[in-house]
Amino acid sequence: MASQTSIADFRSLEDFGSLLEVYSCSRPLHRGKQALSRGSAVAVSVGERSDFRSLEDFGSLSVHPVQRVRQALAAAGLDPDLVRELPTDTGTAEAAARAVDAPAGSIVKSLVFLADDNPLLVLVAGDRRADVKRMRAELGLSKKRLRIAQPAEVFELTGFEVGGVPPLGHCRPLRTLVDRSLGRFEIVWAAAGSAHAVFPVRYAQLVDITQGEILDLAE
Repeated sequence: MASQTSIADFRSLEDFGSLLEVYSCSRPLHRGKQALSRGSAVAVSVGERSDFRSLEDFGSLSVHPVQRVRQALAAAGLDPDLVRELPTDTGTAEAAARAVDAPAGSIVKSLVFLADDNPLLVLVAGDRRADVKRMRAELGLSKKRLRIAQPAEVFELTGFEVGGVPPLGHCRPLRTLVDRSLGRFEIVWAAAGSAHAVFPVRYAQLVDITQGEILDLAE
């Protein structure tokens, strides 16, 4: 059984803050040589102490992903109440389109790629597929230098899980590429931190708040 850990168990707020940053920014936590996935028991060591608990429990000490998106929207000058948490799944473009009764093309797919191991956030219309060959040509990269990130890498780089990756609010700045075909729609819908949350935003505002580079990226 996992023991309970409180803030009082930490020797200083600096210790606690450092550990919280590790979780919130999704850097991998390790026990020995094996990285622990979400939901597994994790050894939290401070000084010579170790307390065990699950990452879900420890995550309650950090800001909820959807709330992080609300905060990021507010920081960008947008209304945080744009975020809609829904009972239905919005983890795919098709599901999100049904949930908000919007065209599939107006759903923003947030894809994470690695270019020479540097993360790229690629925003593509829900009715299109990212054209990796075209992306390589636009970026001047060979086949081996550009690849899509694995789910664990997405979580580590953005702080969000696949299906809920928003266009902002990541734990580190990400260079963002915006597929030109999204401009067909005045209003687009983006993920808001989970597979059950989305928010609407004007296409022009999306480009602005992400400092996105508009390119032809879709098939």
